[in-house]
This record gives sequence, structure tokens and C-alpha cells, in this order.
Amino acid sequence: KNSGLAQDKDFFSCSKFYVDYEVSWNVLAEFSDGLIAVGADVEMAKIFGDRFYLAVRDGVHAMVNRNMQVLPVAMWDVHYIGDKDRLTFEVLKSIKSGSFLDSDCSYKGGGDGLRFRTANEITLMFSTVPETILNLRKLADLCDFEFEDRVLDFPEFCLPAGINASEFLRRLVMDGLRRRYGSRCNEMLNRVNAELEVINRVGYAEYFLTVWDLLQECKRLGIDWLTRGSAADSLVCYCLGISNICPIRFGLYFERFLNSDRMQMNKLPDIDIDFPHDRRDEVVDMIFRRYGFEHAARVGGFSTYQSRSAFIDVVKVFGVSAFQAHRISEKLPHVQASAIAEALQFRKECSDLPLDNEPYKTALRIAMTLDNFPRHPKMHPCGVVVSRASIWRYCPCFASDQGYPVTHFDMESLENLGLVKLDILAQGGLAVIRDVRASLQSRGIRVEVDSLDPWQDQKVWNMISSGQAIAVHHIESPAMLSLARRCGVHDIHGLIAMVSVIRPGAANENHKTEFVQRYRGLSPVTFPCSLIEKFLRDSFGLLLYEEQVLQICNEFAGLTLGDSDALRRALGKKNALLIEKLKDKFYKSALALGRSKDLIELVWSMIDAFQGYAFCKAHSAAYAIEAYTAAWLKLNYPAEFMAAVLSNGKGFYAPIVYVMECYRLGLDFLQPSVNSPGPGFTVEPGGNSRQKIRVPLFNAKGLSESIKQKILEEKHR
Repeated sequence: KNSGLAQDKDFFSCSKFYVDYEVSWNVLAEFSDGLIAVGADVEMAKIFGDRFYLAVRDGVHAMVNRNMQVLPVAMWDVHYIGDKDRLTFEVLKSIKSGSFLDSDCSYKGGGDGLRFRTANEITLMFSTVPETILNLRKLADLCDFEFEDRVLDFPEFCLPAGINASEFLRRLVMDGLRRRYGSRCNEMLNRVNAELEVINRVGYAEYFLTVWDLLQECKRLGIDWLTRGSAADSLVCYCLGISNICPIRFGLYFERFLNSDRMQMNKLPDIDIDFPHDRRDEVVDMIFRRYGFEHAARVGGFSTYQSRSAFIDVVKVFGVSAFQAHRISEKLPHVQASAIAEALQFRKECSDLPLDNEPYKTALRIAMTLDNFPRHPKMHPCGVVVSRASIWRYCPCFASDQGYPVTHFDMESLENLGLVKLDILAQGGLAVIRDVRASLQSRGIRVEVDSLDPWQDQKVWNMISSGQAIAVHHIESPAMLSLARRCGVHDIHGLIAMVSVIRPGAANENHKTEFVQRYRGLSPVTFPCSLIEKFLRDSFGLLLYEEQVLQICNEFAGLTLGDSDALRRALGKKNALLIEKLKDKFYKSALALGRSKDLIELVWSMIDAFQGYAFCKAHSAAYAIEAYTAAWLKLNYPAEFMAAVLSNGKGFYAPIVYVMECYRLGLDFLQPSVNSPGPGFTVEPGGNSRQKIRVPLFNAKGLSESIKQKILEEKHR
């Protein structure tokens, strides 16, 4: 085997390019500058000269080295720490190769030669050639490398002459401010200036311009989008047209999205954007066309072992059949692998499993050590990174099935390197709204969804509150339909709260029931104290949104925004150790501000109960407004709406549920017709002024793609 060492940081980016095929001598010679080679092939000395070291593993090779006058260096393999780890190593290698543990493989039979060695053991191993140890030390001294301090790297943006990114961003924002608010724009100047000051201070102007530029191209191509997540907290995003949610109107908190403390903790905010599910890939392609494979990549990561997957993979290398492995694993608890043994004690259905017999006993023990161990590389479902410098300068990449470069680093590691991702997401709700509007437009009916503001159509609220929102994206699940009925939701603020209270974090401590009672006026709205009343007023005295955690921690307890944001993330991931650490800070800081101990405990109990996945208010607002829009379309144009739902096929339920909903709405179906082949469901006039939905011919079973294409060609002749 041959290895390459980066002699300095200038070569670091090249040394990270990994290939699993042989590199020609010509290529090796071309890129040899700054590289030290260690290997068993002395021919490499012709290329690297005195930068080549011959790997020595025993005394026989050492004698050859002396005769050849090539500098020998001690070399040995380390694959695990101690003897107790050998079996786990061999199991993992067997999993990778798809072989049984007792098969003959090159990595087996090496005794203890692959474990970590102490300094004394190494000295003894190479006692006959002590110069190899000296050369090893010299080799280490030759390598001088340190990671550079993180510098944000955004793609190059073509700016107008004589203006920098911050100035151009301000120009765009001020234009948008006047467009959004007209004569009221002066009232918003303080907020805009404060946001721009933070954006410029943390060096994020180019990121906003990059996203704005991308969405301008989407607008040109007729691709709708919805900005969700904390980016909708920003007035700058609203003025740029990135977001369509007014943060002033809904009292949204910019610091949840971006603050200086968060940046200093290597937590880079990004902008999450939903696109229609059938055009998302088009947006991804657009990014790669614009920046090229050298400056753009999909975000990677690793699938890790959990309890069941670890047990299945391990026990199969002992010769257990896949059927038997899955039969046993189906009864194992869904817990972390390290907690399997403890959890089994409390599960009666596991009492008959042969886990005390071999090889199951050993397999279970090894599986427990693989908790969160990488299983295989994966591609982040929606993350894309773009950069000014080559992506390869920062990290290695592999090719996805679609041909995109995918980073071998996960998103947290990419953040540490200064790369910020774009989240390009897909959802069916936007496609439904788009298709309904297009269907109506073809009949001369123009619907401007922005004109639905202030969302006060009582007929729409009656439909939602009666549980008839099936097919309405975000609020059609059984849990949401039930909650809407129980609440009798009748305004946009109630719907925003309802979208959030259903999430695990906000739903803790029976908050759903309490929210229903308070929203309907059946229970009094109370607050722990007047100091935090202003933060909880819109949520009826309950902690429902992530922004509220930050506001309470910062203004009630006096924590920095960085610590407040760290606590928010710890609550979301149920990180008990970090929560306990920040609890101590919370108490000390609040006491220093003169808060009473009893009050601190009361407020902390609210925060501590907010553990689990939760929404920020901006996210809930974006989804609530989208849901209202869809509900309005369903109420006023039911045929077009249900046809779009059936065509897109991205709802919560199976298609038969939406067919039954059509019948409930009084809509009938027309049989497939060669004159209306599809591909989608269409609306046609029926008798008695009732519209009907035509089932597309393409939904008929047995039609090949070639036949479908011929039908379409014939139809358009």
C-alpha cells in the first residue's frame, strides 16, 4: 500500500481526493509537489526523490532498504485499540464484504498485529532497525499543517460596478421596503437597519444575495416557493421577496434566525425553502448549472446503526439466516443500541428470544457497541452547499446515483469549515395551489392568493373548525382535524398556534388540552409573571414556539442569545447533559437579575417541559397561511382543488380517501377517455351545472410508457 502525506496546507485540498483505482505515474509526477510519499514501491523514489520513504514492517525489508539506500521508516497498521476490539473489527469487515465471520479473509489471521501499540512495543518491534523510528520522527517534523480559521465562503455574486455586497443588499431591501409598506416604510426603518447591521457584521450579505438571485430565477421560470423556518422571522427576507410573511404583523423574532452570538458558536443559519414537489429537482439542477460541480455539492452524511439494524447486520455474519435475524429484531425495542440489554428486561414479548444462547448473545453484545456507528454514507435529502472556492478545497466528495457530487462531511462539519447550505425542499401543497390557479386561469378566472389577507372568511373557518379540511396540506392529518374541531379555530393566530401545539415539544405536559380550553375561553389565560406575559400573550400563556424560549432566556433570565439558542437546540434534541449545564447558567443569571427563586423554578419548569421537536412561530405562520389558502380554494373551487390533489398524489392519505371526499362534496367522476389522456385529473362540465372530474387514461393499468407517449403525440398533432 502507498500513502500520501500533506507537507503543508497548500497541498491539503489535493491530498483529500480519494480514488479507488490506480493513478498513473504521469499523473502522480504532475501532482507530487508538496507531497511526501510512503510506500513499498521503490520506483516512487524516481518521482519524489528525498521525499520518498520506504515503509518497513520487519527486519528483512530493513536489510533491503539499506542496500537500496532509500530512507526506511517504521510503518504498522492500527485498526482497533485493544485485543477486546478485535472481534468487533472482524465483524464489521465481514459486514462490509458480505462474508461470514468464519470465512478466510485477508484481514483475518493477523493475530494482534492490527491493534494499537505502546511506545515500548514499537521500540521493541523495530529494535533491529532503530533508524526507522528516527526517520519516523523526522517525517512527522516535516509536516506542518493547521486548519485555517473559519471564514465564510459564499459563491461569487456579480455586483453592479462600484458597489459592494452590503451596499447592494441595502439598496434591494430599501426598494422592497417601499414596495411592501408604501407610506408606512419609515415605521419599519429601525427594524430594517438593525437587521442589516447584524447581517453585515457577521458577513452574511452575500448569502442573502445568493438566495435572492436564485429565487429571481425561479420567479422567471414560474416556479413557486414558500420560505419556511426561522428565515421568515426576518424583515430583510420579507423586503427581498424571499419570504412572504410579514414579521411585524405576526410579532416574529429576528434573533431566532440570526444573531452574532450564534455565529460565534459555529451555528450558521440557513434559509429553508419549499418548492412544488415536481419542480424541486429543476431548482437543484439550476444551482449546479449556475455554479458548476466545482463550486456546488449536495450535503452528505452517514446513516448510523440503531438497535435493530445493528443486531441484524451483526448476527448474520455469524451464519444466522436473514429470516431469523429479522424475526428476532422485530421484537427488539426501538432504543439506542447501547440500551438494548436494559430495555429487554422490561419487555415480556422478548422473554422467549434465544438471546442468552450463542451466537445471539455475542451478536447482541457487539451490536450494543455500534450505537450511532456509521453504517453507510448517505445524501442529505435537501441540503446543497455552494462556495466561491472549489468545494474540493474543503472536503472530499463522492458521486450520487444522479451524478451530483456529495460531500463526505455532514452539515455540522461543513458549518465548521465556513460553508452554508441551502435547504431545497419539496412539498405537494404548493403544487396543488399552483395547479388549481392554472386550471382556473385557463377558464379566465384569476385568483390572487395574496388578496386573501387578512384571512377572515368565516365560511373557510367554519369548514376548518368542522374537521372538513381533508386534502388541505399541513392540517389534514387525523390529529390536526381533531384539534381543529376541539378548538373551533376561527382566526389566523389560532391556526398558527394550532400548527405548533401539535408538535412534540409544545404538546408536552398536556398542552394540547390546555390550549383548547384557553382558546375557547373555557379556562383563564394565565402567565407565570408579568415579565414574560408579552412573550406568551399570542399563545394564550403557553410556551408554543422556539422564539419564546430565546426571548424568555434572554430577557427574563439574562442569558446571552448564544446560550439561549444553545438551550433551544438542546431542548429539541433532548440533550439532557447540555440542558442541565444551561439550567445552572439560567438559575445563576436570573438570580443576578433579582428574580425570586420560586419564580425562576416556575419559569424553568415551563422551559424544561418544552423538550422535543418544535416549530418556530415563523414556520407555523408560513404553514398556517398556506393551509388557509388551500382551504379557501377547496371551499370555492372544490372540483379544481380535488382534481389537483388527485393529480399530485402527495396527500396524507391513500387516493381512495380523496375519492370519497369528492363524493362527499357532490363531485362525480368521468371515465378515462383517449381524448383526455392526462397525465392529470381534469375538470369538465357536467349536467345540472355540476362539474365532474375526468380520470386520466394514464391511470389505467397496463399502459406502457411508449403507448402513453404515442397517445400524447397523437393528441397534439
